[in-house]
Amino acid sequence: MISHADLTRRLEKLANSAALSACSSQEVLASSSTNHSNPEARAEEVNDEFEKGKVVTHSINDVERHEAERRFPAADATKAHIVPRAIELSTLSEVATATMNFSPDRKIYAGSFGNVYKGMLPDGQEVAIKRKRVDSGARGTDAFHAEVRVLSPLHHKHIIRLVGCCVMDKEEHPFWKKKIVEERILIFEYMKNGSLSDHLHGPSTSSSSSSSYSPSPVVSSWKTRIEILLGVSRAIEYLHSYAVPPVIHHGIRPSNILLDSSWSPRLSSFDVAVQVGCFGEVEAGEISSSTTVFGTLGYLDPEYLVTGQVRPASDVYSFGVVMLEVLSGRGPIFYSMEHGDGPMDLVCQALPLIDAGQLLHLLDRRPAEEPTPRQLEAADLVARTAAHCLQENGDDRPAMSDVVTRLQAALELVRCDDE
Repeated sequence: MISHADLTRRLEKLANSAALSACSSQEVLASSSTNHSNPEARAEEVNDEFEKGKVVTHSINDVERHEAERRFPAADATKAHIVPRAIELSTLSEVATATMNFSPDRKIYAGSFGNVYKGMLPDGQEVAIKRKRVDSGARGTDAFHAEVRVLSPLHHKHIIRLVGCCVMDKEEHPFWKKKIVEERILIFEYMKNGSLSDHLHGPSTSSSSSSSYSPSPVVSSWKTRIEILLGVSRAIEYLHSYAVPPVIHHGIRPSNILLDSSWSPRLSSFDVAVQVGCFGEVEAGEISSSTTVFGTLGYLDPEYLVTGQVRPASDVYSFGVVMLEVLSGRGPIFYSMEHGDGPMDLVCQALPLIDAGQLLHLLDRRPAEEPTPRQLEAADLVARTAAHCLQENGDDRPAMSDVVTRLQAALELVRCDDE
């Protein structure tokens, strides 16, 4: 269990980090843009993708604040440090009201460290509320701190926005024994259309729950698929090259790519993300200090599996797998009747086909049974970009700025068919 003193020291560091981020973002933007083939143009593009942080005053109820100060003075001091000024602090009662007291009907996702509920704020805004499980222990607490620390200074239109949080230690008396229970709750913008994984692999291809069939554009449109890939690539580029400090997401996969009402993507789930120091070192944390391998089978960088060291190239590899998944409609580990009942590895199956120029054997036929020449050309460009990202040696993989450029070119090709 982490003491309140340790927690306060950690969160003071967070506040200082957020302040440094605000002061230094323009300097990093200027220096990072020099890696792009047209620095001025890319700097202008990235600046347009940034979202300005909104400063919000804390909205904790005065009565609850007084009660918290009386019963848990250390916890209240912690609250004052944990919430950067752009993040709204909510009370447990406010969050419970928003979720109908965490009704099972409002649960939309069950994660490893907590459940996610759909909620409604008093102003009518729909939100997703992640509540840390009591039994998640220190790892759940670390995941909570990682999301607050990493997400607070980030402002990009393709990165999920952290709206607020709730930090409270409440007193319970099971079997007449006093027990302090930590409540750690995060409040995010709500993504109406679920995750990319839902649409690629879900049981239904409908974009709504209505009885009338309405196919998801993720299923039926190559243009939508490439737009999603381009948006996510820009988010990763921002994390690696423009965020202060730079961030390694360490969990790039379709279930962590959410879609809003306009099918625009948001990269989410920063609970295992790490920040990179001034000299390229990964800052101390559970990922960097643990001998345990973190990640999802099929998306893990083979170099990370060998060295135990996560770096930006690890995100590039994972995104390469995602690109193959979008092209093929198959998961990273899948079963095929054509090749028996055993599991198949998507990367091992796809790379030889790409090298041999047999892309049609890989493509998902749901968007188009017979792709147009421009669609095929765009898909080939995406496939070859993915193959480049999947090089075993991390130094041989492209920078995300190069991936962005190639995906932009692929999107222009499919857009020509709509004109």
